[in-house]
Amino acid sequence: FPIEPTQELIAQSIDLTGTILRCNQETTFWLTYTNFSSEPTSGYVSLVADELANFVAAYPPADSIANNTLYWFYEDLYPTHSDQIKVTYLMPGVEAIGEELNFEAGIQTWEGEGVGQDQDFNFSELACAYDPNDKLVEPEGIGEEHYTLFSDSLLNYTIRFQNTGNDTAFNVLLRDTISNHLDLSSYRFIASSHDVNTEINLSERIIEFKFNNIELPDSNVNEPASHGFVKFSIIANEGIAEGTVIENTAGIYFDYNPPIITNTTSNTFVELYPFGVNADISVFLEGGYDPITESMKTTLRTANLLPLAQPFSTNPYNYTGSEAFANIDDLPTNAVDWVLVEARSGTPNLTTASTMLVERVAGILLADGSIIGVNGQSLIFNELAYGEAYHFVIRHRNHLDIIATNPITANADVTYDFTVSINQAFGEFQQVMLPNGKVAMLVGDYNGDGIIQNTDYDIWLDNPAQNAIYGPADGTLDGIIQNTDFDAWRPNKAKLGNIEIQF
Repeated sequence: FPIEPTQELIAQSIDLTGTILRCNQETTFWLTYTNFSSEPTSGYVSLVADELANFVAAYPPADSIANNTLYWFYEDLYPTHSDQIKVTYLMPGVEAIGEELNFEAGIQTWEGEGVGQDQDFNFSELACAYDPNDKLVEPEGIGEEHYTLFSDSLLNYTIRFQNTGNDTAFNVLLRDTISNHLDLSSYRFIASSHDVNTEINLSERIIEFKFNNIELPDSNVNEPASHGFVKFSIIANEGIAEGTVIENTAGIYFDYNPPIITNTTSNTFVELYPFGVNADISVFLEGGYDPITESMKTTLRTANLLPLAQPFSTNPYNYTGSEAFANIDDLPTNAVDWVLVEARSGTPNLTTASTMLVERVAGILLADGSIIGVNGQSLIFNELAYGEAYHFVIRHRNHLDIIATNPITANADVTYDFTVSINQAFGEFQQVMLPNGKVAMLVGDYNGDGIIQNTDYDIWLDNPAQNAIYGPADGTLDGIIQNTDFDAWRPNKAKLGNIEIQF
C-alpha cells in the first residue's frame, strides 16, 4: 500500500552482530543497514576490524579496502528498506585468550558528515571454550546484579544459535517468553542472520522466530555457516519499582529435537547506581609550588588557615555540598587547599560551550598533587553512569580553572593526571611548566571568572597588605596578601580560560 511521508528527514541505522569469538576459528559478522528516511539514500557502509582479526571473505565483496577498514557503496536504498553484508574474520589463537576485540560499523550518505550517519560497535572477549547457543542483552548492566538505569529502559536482545550436530538443520525455532515488566507493544525487530517469520502471542507473551527451510549446515561440514541469530528491542514498562529485576531466557529448537535453553539475562533497574566512582585525580597549583621541596606548600594548613568546610558556597561557584571536617586535626597535615572537581558530559569546544555539568565534589589538594575526599580517600562521585564518558574539571579560588582534554569512561576506579603534560588540559596555554617537570594551573584568577585580567588585579589592589588570611588574592597560598601575589598575577594577565567552564 502507498506510504506518504509526514516530514522530510534523513535517518539511517546500522546494526553489527557477530557470532562468538573463538580461538583459531572463523567468526561471521552481519552488517544490517536500514533507511528510515523520507527519500531514497546513497552512500557507503564501513567496517573497522580489530587488528588481531584477519580478514577472510565478505559477501558482497568490499568495494574498497584501506588498512583494516572495509567499504561498501550503496545506491538508492528506499525508505524502510534494509540490506545486509556478511563478513568473515579468522580469530587469533590462544595467546590472545581473554582479549577484548573491537569492531566498528558505520553508515554515511554522500551528503557529508552527520547526514544520515550511524554507528554500531561489537566488543567481545576472545574465548577458547564456549556454549554456541546463548542470549545477550544490551545494556548488560553493571556489576553482578547487572544494575541498569531507568533512563536505559530500551533493551536490545540477541539470540545466537549454532548447529553443532552431525546433520543439516532444516528448520529452527526460537521461542522467547517476555517478562511482564516489559512493554510488549514496544517490540521492534532489528536484524537476523537469515529470513525469519515472527509470531507474537499477546495473551501468553511469547515471541516465536521461525527460520523455515534455513538448511543450516552442521559445524563439522561448514563451521562459519552453522551460525545464526535474531536481534530485537523492547522497552521496560514505565513506573516499575526501584530494584525490579527483568530476566529473559529463550528456547532454541532444531527441527524436532528437544529445546536447547539459553542462559538467562537479567537487568536490575535503578534510578542511580548503588555504588560510586572513585576518582584518583592529580593537579598542581602554580602559586603553591615550592621549588625547594619540588612539591606544593602546606603553609595554609600549618598556620591553621584552611577552612574546615568547603569554601565554594559563594559566587561564582554557588556549590551547596556539605563536605567538611569536624576539627582541624582531621585535616591532613600535607593539605594545600580546597579544590572543586566537576564531571561534565559532552565534548569540549573552543568557541561554544558544549558540555553539561553532571556532578561536583569538593576535595582537599595534597602537596604531591593528589586530591582526596573528606573521607581521607579518593573523591567519590555517586551520580555518574558506568560506561559513560566524562571530562573532569578542576576549579580553584585563585587559579585558572581547567577541563580535561581526554574523556574518562566511568567505572569503579578512574584516574586522570593533569600534571604530566600541558596537553592534559583542553585548550591553548591553560597550564604552565614547573621546574620539576610537572605542569600546573595558572595563578592569578582572583575573582574566579575564568579570565586573568585587570579585574583580578583590582581584587589584589583592594587587599594589598593582609596577614594570616585565607583570601582569593593570596595567589602564593602563604596566608599573606602582599606584593608577591601581584608578582604572581602579572605574568599571567590576559590568559583566557576555556569557554566551557567560564562563569
